[in-house]
Amino acid sequence: MAELGPEHVATTKQEIDKNNQIRNDLIRKIDIEITDQIGVSPGPRERFCCESPGMIIDRLAILFIKLSVIRDLLPMIKEKSLKEEYKGKENIILKQIDHIGNFLDSYFTRLTHKEVFFEIQQAVKIYNDKRIREYIKILKKKGTQRKNSI
Repeated sequence: MAELGPEHVATTKQEIDKNNQIRNDLIRKIDIEITDQIGVSPGPRERFCCESPGMIIDRLAILFIKLSVIRDLLPMIKEKSLKEEYKGKENIILKQIDHIGNFLDSYFTRLTHKEVFFEIQQAVKIYNDKRIREYIKILKKKGTQRKNSI
C-alpha cells in the first residue's frame, strides 16, 4: 500500500475505521437485544464471558463471507494444486463455523440458565475524533524522534 502514497493509505484507514465503527455499533445492538430478550444480568466474576454473543455472531458472519467467496472462486480455479488448497481452506472454514456455531448454541443455553453473563462493551474510538488528530500527529512525531535517537 505504501507505493500508492500516504493519501491513499490515510483514506483507506479512514474507510476501515468507518466500517469497523458500523460493525461495532451492530455488535452492540445485537448484544442489547440479547440482553433484553434473555434478561442477562451481572453475576460472580468467575462467570463472566468477555466475548459477547454479538462478537461471536460477527465472527461467524466474516467466516460465511469468506466461505461464499471461496465457493464462488472454486469453479473458476483451473490449477489443480490451487483448487486443492482452496478446497482445504473451505473445509477449515466449515469446521470453524461448526465449532463456533456449536459454542454459540451452548453459550445461549448457559446465558438463559444464568450460568454465565457478558457485559455490553462500549467501543472507545479516539482516532476518529477530529478534535484529537493534531495531538495524535504530535505523538507520532515524538515517537519517530525517539526511534531515531536510539
